[in-house]
Amino acid sequence: MRSKSTKIGLSIVFILVETLVYGQEIFAHNDYVKPVPFSKAFELKASYIEADVFLEKGELVVAHTKGEIIPGNTLESMYLKPLTEKINELYELNLMIDLKTEGHSTLDALVKLLNKFPELTSSEQLHFVISGSYPPPVEWKKYPAYSWFDGRRNIAYTPEQSGRLKLMSTDFGGDSKSD
Repeated sequence: MRSKSTKIGLSIVFILVETLVYGQEIFAHNDYVKPVPFSKAFELKASYIEADVFLEKGELVVAHTKGEIIPGNTLESMYLKPLTEKINELYELNLMIDLKTEGHSTLDALVKLLNKFPELTSSEQLHFVISGSYPPPVEWKKYPAYSWFDGRRNIAYTPEQSGRLKLMSTDFGGDSKSD
């Protein structure tokens, strides 16, 4: 049986080998706080571009905390419209949408908004990855096939649910503490 530190070391080695073999992946974490959201990450061909969203007065606004919400900073204006303008330049891109407000109503509002952009939802190059406060995996089948999810290590997924996972996230700090 391997110790926790050995498992972590092997995981880090695997990530390094994967990066060397398959190339570098860029994750634009909290991209919206950058001086030029979306554009720079897209120019650098980030594999993941993250936007945290709150459902405020029926609109999906982008901010890290509720106190940082700026009217007009919407998912549509900051990410979806710019993506539409870049549709012919798309590469394998994951727009990671971290739901900061309750999952059902926020995810329903997201689906309604995304359905206004069929050129994006039908793109094989673009994946919408839902993270944060989303509904339980048993409900994922209610959402369009273009909706992918960010899994958690401590959940046992059915094969159908596993097919909707784009990545698995974990609290590295919590997982890397020694016993």
